[in-house]
Amino acid sequence: MLTEIIQQILAKKLNETSKLLLTVDVCANRQMRSYVGITVHIISNQKLHNVMLACTPFRGHHIAENIVTQFEERSYQYHF
Repeated sequence: MLTEIIQQILAKKLNETSKLLLTVDVCANRQMRSYVGITVHIISNQKLHNVMLACTPFRGHHIAENIVTQFEERSYQYHF
């Protein structure tokens, strides 16, 4: 419930922003479990804000098609 409220607030803020930058990173831990991290960077009131949108297990091989699929799944949550 709290996560949904935070996502809604963040989605509203992101939709109010005229420009944003997204970074996507795929990495693996020592046990070779892969994760995808998505971070958004925005400037609001002349201050830089960085928010991690996702850090979730990554399924499949580290190829562009799989990275895009996982990114799209996460981006729908924030309506951008």
